[in-house]
Formats: sequence, structure tokens, C-alpha cells
Amino acid sequence: MKKTKIFLGALIAILGFAQQSITAGTTSRERVVQRTLVFSRSQLKYGYFQNYYNWWISRPLMHDRSMRYPTGTFKHTMPRSTLKDLELVKSYGIDGLSNGISSNSRLANYKKTIKAAQLAKADHFTILPEFDGGHKLTKDFLELCDATVKTAISSKFSAKINEKPLIISYVADRWKPEQLEKLLSYLRERNGKNFLFIADMVLATSPIRKYGTTPKNIELVKKRLRTYLDITDGIMFAGVNHLDDKKRDRYGRNFSYKFYADALIPLFVSVLNEKKYQKKILGLSAGIGYSNRRSGNVCAEDRTRRLRKSFEIALSANPDFIVLPEWNEYNENTCHNPSVHSSFATQRIIKYYMSRIKKASPTQNPGDDLSVPNLILSYRRQIKLGEILTFELLNVPDADKLEKYDAQLILKNTKGKTVKEFPKTTFDKNILEEKCFDLPTESIPDTLSVRPELIVWKNGTRRKFSNFLYVRVRPTVCTIYQCVRQPLRDILKSTVSMNLRKNNDSSFRCEIDLRGTAKIAALELLRDQTEVAGYDTSNEFGLPSNTVFQITTLARNTSVLKGTLSIKNATSFIFRPSEHANKDFTKFQVKKDEIILNQRINKNFRSFFLAVPKRDINSAVLNLNLTIGKIVVPLKNVAFNGAYGKSLESGNVYIRIQKLDTLPDVPPIIGKSNFKCSLNIPIPENAGPHLYHLRAISTTGEILRTKPFHLPNNASSAGIPKTELRVFSDTLQRPIVVHVAKKRIPTFSYEFSDKCGDMLPTPMGPRWFGELGGGIKYGEPYNRNVKYDAKSANPTWSTEDGATCLKFDGKTQYVNFRRETLPRGAFTLEFEIKPTSSKPQILFRHHGVYPGSLVVKMKDEKLEIVFVGLNLKINKFKTNIAIPIDKWSKIKVTYDLAEITVSSGETTESFPLSARAHACVGAVFGGQLRQGFGCDKQDSHFEGYLKSLRIIHRFSR
Repeated sequence: MKKTKIFLGALIAILGFAQQSITAGTTSRERVVQRTLVFSRSQLKYGYFQNYYNWWISRPLMHDRSMRYPTGTFKHTMPRSTLKDLELVKSYGIDGLSNGISSNSRLANYKKTIKAAQLAKADHFTILPEFDGGHKLTKDFLELCDATVKTAISSKFSAKINEKPLIISYVADRWKPEQLEKLLSYLRERNGKNFLFIADMVLATSPIRKYGTTPKNIELVKKRLRTYLDITDGIMFAGVNHLDDKKRDRYGRNFSYKFYADALIPLFVSVLNEKKYQKKILGLSAGIGYSNRRSGNVCAEDRTRRLRKSFEIALSANPDFIVLPEWNEYNENTCHNPSVHSSFATQRIIKYYMSRIKKASPTQNPGDDLSVPNLILSYRRQIKLGEILTFELLNVPDADKLEKYDAQLILKNTKGKTVKEFPKTTFDKNILEEKCFDLPTESIPDTLSVRPELIVWKNGTRRKFSNFLYVRVRPTVCTIYQCVRQPLRDILKSTVSMNLRKNNDSSFRCEIDLRGTAKIAALELLRDQTEVAGYDTSNEFGLPSNTVFQITTLARNTSVLKGTLSIKNATSFIFRPSEHANKDFTKFQVKKDEIILNQRINKNFRSFFLAVPKRDINSAVLNLNLTIGKIVVPLKNVAFNGAYGKSLESGNVYIRIQKLDTLPDVPPIIGKSNFKCSLNIPIPENAGPHLYHLRAISTTGEILRTKPFHLPNNASSAGIPKTELRVFSDTLQRPIVVHVAKKRIPTFSYEFSDKCGDMLPTPMGPRWFGELGGGIKYGEPYNRNVKYDAKSANPTWSTEDGATCLKFDGKTQYVNFRRETLPRGAFTLEFEIKPTSSKPQILFRHHGVYPGSLVVKMKDEKLEIVFVGLNLKINKFKTNIAIPIDKWSKIKVTYDLAEITVSSGETTESFPLSARAHACVGAVFGGQLRQGFGCDKQDSHFEGYLKSLRIIHRFSR
């Protein structure tokens, strides 16, 4: 069997610790298997049929509504969806998928996957059970694990080494060694030694990941690895997506290639090379990155580089298997599965690596046009000023016989003018090779979008490729750090022509003529890269004659939405669950005049749609008559204001009713090659400027995107008047000043009115409304690990000194704001308060699941400021600015990336500060008492009155 030499030389340190030099000599490792096996961890909760709109930022490329269960019968898996997975796995050349087993429902899904493989006679496919570490070893859990092992032993589709099924794990070292030994002893008593269990060692490696590769820490990790190796059949490391360089010089952490290659892997190999463990199994991982816009946790994808480098490093260690996290996790955007933003890029790359592993010649995909090079263009889909916009051209070797070709990248703005023209470059088609081109975005402050074009010279022929997604350039806000990856061979060759027509209600429609040979699965119109209209042959929501509302339900502790829903004074209405992945809403009965609800709700976002005829909006009234409270609201108010919120059950439940100006659900497959249609364009929630484009996707996954355009009267705002905007240049590694059209910079002036119920509206639109209470959704400030024992979460409307105010009781009342309401750059924060208590209290906090940046607090009747930086450095500033009790104070906090200034009345104090916010998260006025990062044990929620609040995304004197 093949041996690979690894040199354990100078090991790097992370988290700012000095590099330590350790000499451990040369190690070599012999695989247990003939060749390295490759699997992808899969999430069976995401299928090809669910609704991915209005929550996730991407969806499966091969989406097909016809695979879906009947409305109101929620299922995680469907047979045809599983068969599609098996078909795609084969095209990648990998060995199969792993399934996490942590509940009876997941065991059932595992068995369904086996059944689908039997039905498809998928001899190429194996499935790998995966235990989730840390579960309590209850009788039920032990029996669940035993049933999983028995299923694996009996299935011919189990991944096997030496005829024994392989069972892997996710953070197995959350179990202490004695706990894991108890679990494995139980399983071996019932199944003998007829299976292999591999322990994932993520936590065990924390000493070197957190505190540096000192000799002491290395020996500590080795000792831990040996302890688990004595119990198990091998060890693995599946945490590559979060193995990051802790030197934070930008938002979106870089993958620590050197640490993985020169420290972690050699340490694993050196232990496995010890005589006692030479027959044990080694598993490693490779990943595409992690881009979770809801939590603000971003591990940079670096286009395709993270995937390639982590895969190559893992292969160099000669492991027995590699796990790719993950096949289809759309919440974290770790997907290796083809998506509408990655196309078949990942498939083409992994397929090439598998040809190397199998010592076979690389091949093209079926239907590939070999006159087009196997070239992939990758780049960020959204970016904010100051960040570096990098474009990657990657050549992937395949069966093409031509040796070399040339390519040139050109960047165009929204008007089609050239922003940057890069030099021509040459590729050798036999080499997996990247060429990268950088554009500092501070050089294009007036540009709303950047659209790449590629000129390719091959066999003496010049061809231009321009149907790429544009990059949305924003001055201060960016929550999406995902990359778009587009192989040239997967660009749809159909043509689209369109005309804009104005409707009677000031909205527009887009008349489209599509021509080509490929059958079309989806044709969608996107505004600012979000789907707002689509060609729906069924017209299930009655658009544009109807107005669609989305009603979302959340509960911090499990509750029941029991009662009735009715629409009074409307001739008809359509009710339908959203059918979002992993978010069931099934417990209802439809009657002629009302819906009977009996739905369990919790922190898992659940929602449903209501479509009401536009002609009835002025008279229609929504009536939710629930056991936990009532909501009665005229729909014309919701339609006019954009949203309405209500806190029920003493703040345990928050219900949001919002008018949808986006497409509710992914339409059914069109199935035609040539057609004409007309798409109505909803009126957006705010003035913009907005960018639109059309996207067509074929049934075989090719994509066409038109150039971006404005609607009439919503043209570029890149003219005057302009204002100074201070941004941090990632290129120069310092703050700089750019000049940007003033109306492009968000200003949130909140209106103190109860017209939107338990919400604080702003003219910027309902996306940015504050929630009185709420903040329960995944990633938001009150989603987890926050104590809650008050009688209500929402401050109450009150009149104080003649002004409409919010009154906070000082227990657990607060206003929740969405991600990037407070930006990660320069800002101005202004508010007026009248405290009624002198206790230490949090006034404003930028914090979600992770700390963001700013904390404004009051202690001893004076203001204090805390700012959490990119490297989690805590900057504290005590002021002498008095905040008197029972008197109004107008507080202003400004930050220009060099100095933070605090004022109240005539008193102003400034402090030097050069830091950037740690994470892209939401914010809270009045509290969020998660300990640390500016919050102390004695701090409490705000007690008093708030009568004004404004946040500007720039420094304002």
C-alpha cells in the first residue's frame, strides 16, 4: 500500500501566540484501505422540493416542486429527492453520503436512504452512519445506537473496511472517554466486533488550536488522542470548515492551510504511527467554507480555494477516508451539492480529485461542449466598500486534448462601462490552476454593481462570456459573504429578450420572450439578488390580482398556536403553509370561512401565507383568535405600513405579519424550451436604488443571467449630493474616506407610533423594523443562552411629558433590531431616554449569538462605552457624562474608525479607537444580558422611557 511522508517540522501557533519550533523527525503512515474513500456529510432535512425563499440565500440547482408532498403534510425526505442525491453522488465519483443519527426520525431517514439505494440498484453508493457526540447515554439513546449498528451490519450499502461497516461521528469527544467506552461496550456486547467506530477529535485538539503549538500542548493533545484510540477503531478530524487562521485582518476568517498541513495532520499521523495504533483508521475532512448570514459566523470560502487546499492537504496525509462537510446544508452554505450559486463547480472539482484518487484519466461531464474550456469563474456575490473583490479563474483538467488557451477578465458597471480590464492570461488545460484578480472596492464608490465578462481564445477562436451574476456593491451593509461559482460549460445558451411596461398602480411588468433548445425549469426576476417574481404556470397565489402576506410564528419556549384564523370582509382568501425546509406547519384544518389551528411552535421559524384579493384589502380584517391572545388588524394597515407585530403569552410568543414584496415559493418546473410570459414586478418596500435581473435555469442545471437593470425612475443614485463615508480598506489595512451618494447610505429614523403594533417602524422598510420583544429567530439576540423570567418582553406604549414613548420595566423588556442595523463600520447612534432607576443597566447592545461591537451602558448615573473588536479585544471607556434619573437625556455616540465620541447635552468626550466590529449581528435597545463582552453580572435591562432613536451608517457630527 502507498506510503506518504509527512515532515513534522516547525509547527505554527495561532491566536497570536509565538511560533514554536518542534523537531519530531519524519513520520510515514500506511493506509488500512486500498485507496482513500470519500464521503459527504448530508442533511436529510434539505431536499430538492422544499421552499427555500424568504429564509435561505440559495437553493438546490436541481429543485423540483413535483417531488413535494401534498400541502400540509410535512416530510423531511421524499423518495424521488433521495434518488436525485444518489444520481448526483455518482456524477461526483465519491463513495457515498454520511447521515447523522441522533433521533428515531433520523434513523428512519437513514433506512429510507438504504431503501432508495436498493430501489435504484445504486451499487456505486454507500451510506455511512454518524453518531452525534455528547448525547446523554439514556436507555433510549443506547437502543437507538444499537438499532443503527444492526442496520449498518445488515445493509450491503454500508461503507465497509475489512468487511466491517464504518460508523463515524460528529465531535465524539464531547463524550468523556469513560462515557464513550460505556457506549461502545454496550454496542459490542450486542453486535460483537462486527463494526468499526471512528471518533471525531475536534475538542481534543483545542489546546493547539487555541493556545499554540508548544511542546506541552502537543503532548497534551497526543495524550488525548491515545486515550480515545485505546477505546475506538480510529480517529478523525471533521472540523476543517472552522479551522481558521485566528489572525483577524478582515471579516470572514481565512482557512489556516499551514496549521492543517504542518501541525494538526502530522500530530495525528505521529500518534497513529506508534506501534500500538498502526492498524487504526484515520479520517480527515475537506470543506468549501461556512457562510452563515444569520449568526454572523463566516469562515471564508475564498471562492474555490478553501475546498481545493483542504482537499489536497487531507489527501497528502494518506487518510483512509475523507469527509466533506456538507452535502446540502443550506443554512450554513457549506453545500457541495449543486446550488443556484455554485452550479456544478464543486462537482467538477471533486470529480477531478476522485480521478486522481482512483488513478484514472479525468473526464468531461455528459453534454459538455469541448470547444469551451473547463474554466470556472468564482467571486463574491455581494460586497461592501473597502473590502477586496477577488475574481478567481480556475482551470480543471478533463478530456479536452488542447494543451493551452488564453483568457481575459473584464469588469463592467451597471451602465456597461468598463471598470477594470485585466491582462490576458494563459492556462495549461492539463493543470489544475487558478489565476486571481483583485479590485479594491474603495476605488469604485459610485458603482452599484460589477459584472464580469470573460474573453477566451481557444483553437484560434475568440469567444465572449457575459451571462454571469453581477456583484452587488453596497456602501455599508453586507450580510451575504457567499461566493458565486460559474463553470463556463454550465452557462445556458438560450436567449432572452424583455420589455418593461408600467401598470396602473405604479408597478411594472416585464414582458419576456425566451428562445432556445434546453427545457427550462425556472425563470425568475430578482431584485437585489432576491426572487421577486417568477413564471408560474399554475399561478397558485393569484398574482398579480392578490396581495400576499406572510405570517411568522416564534416562541422562546414551546407553545401551541391554538385557535382560529379568519379574514373578515373579504370575498376569498388563500391559506398555505410556507413549506420551508425543516420548518413544518401541518396542524390545521381549512373550513370555508376560517382556519382551525393547533400548531406546536418554538424557536424554529414557522410561517404560512395568506393571499387576499387586492380589491378587498381596504375592508379585509385579519382575526387571529388564539388561546394565548388575540390579534385583530385591518389588512390595509399591514399593506400600507409593510408589517405588523404582536408579542403574546407574556413575550414568550412573537407573531409577525408582513406584506410580501418577494416571490412566496419556488414555482413548479416550466418544462418548455420556447415561451413568452409576463412577470409583474412588486413595488419594493423602500426607494432603493434597486437592481433587477432575470435568471433562467434549465432542467439539466445550466444557468443564464441577464445584465442588471433599473426600473424607470429608479436609476442610479451615483450622482450628487454626495457625502463623506469613512470605510476600512482591506487593501491598505487602514481607514480611508470615500465620497458616496448620500441617499445610498442607510439612515434609520424610527417612528414612535403603535400603528404597527409591537414594532418600531422606519421609512427604510419592514426589513429594518424594530421588534418590541421578539428577537427569537435563529441567530438573533434572544435565540439562546439568555435568561428570561419577566412578565413581558415588549416595552409598552406610553405618553410621558406629552411625548409618545416606550416604557421599559427594567426586567426583560427590549427592542430587537435586525443584522446590520448598526453597521460594522462608522456610525452615528442617537437616542433620548428618561431613566427611572439608578441601577447599572444596558442601554444599547450590538450582540446576537456572537458579540458584534458596541455596548452603551449606564453605571452610577454615568455613561460607559464598550467596543468589541475583530479579534475579540474588549475596549472599555468610562465617561463623566451624567445621566440623571427622572430627567430626559439626549445621548449621541459616533464612531469614525479612529475615534469614538460620546455626548449628552453640552458635554462631549472622545476616545481613540481603531477597531472593527467582531461580527455581523443584530442589536438590542434596553438589554441583552448575556455575560461577557461588555455585560457584567450587576447589569440589568433598561428601566425608564425612550422617545427617539436614530442610527446613521456614517460618522455625523
